[in-house]
Formats: sequence, structure tokens, C-alpha cells
Amino acid sequence: MSRRLCETRDIAFLDLTHTDKVDPKRFWAVDGFRPGTFGYVVMADAIMRLLFDVAKE
Repeated sequence: MSRRLCETRDIAFLDLTHTDKVDPKRFWAVDGFRPGTFGYVVMADAIMRLLFDVAKE
């Protein structure tokens, strides 16, 4: 839903809830509910890459 809404409004969408490229055991905290330290690093990196890509346009 969120992705489609962004597409219709030409807004960049970044899904930070899926960890396809990262081992989930490293991404999530021990509670399995929130990201751990490594997960936050992965998310911050993805956000920075998106911001730089948008800034280049």
C-alpha cells in the first residue's frame, strides 16, 4: 500500500522492514521485534544512499 501510494505521487519509497540482503539474525535485536545495532546501521546506510541518489537528480 505505501509503495503504491508513493509511486502515484512520484515520491521515493524506501522499505526498511525487509532484510533480504542481510542475515536476519544480525539485523534484528535479541527480542526479534526491533532492529539491533547492526540493523540500524543497515537502515541508516540505505537512507543515506537514497538521499544522495535523490540529491543527484
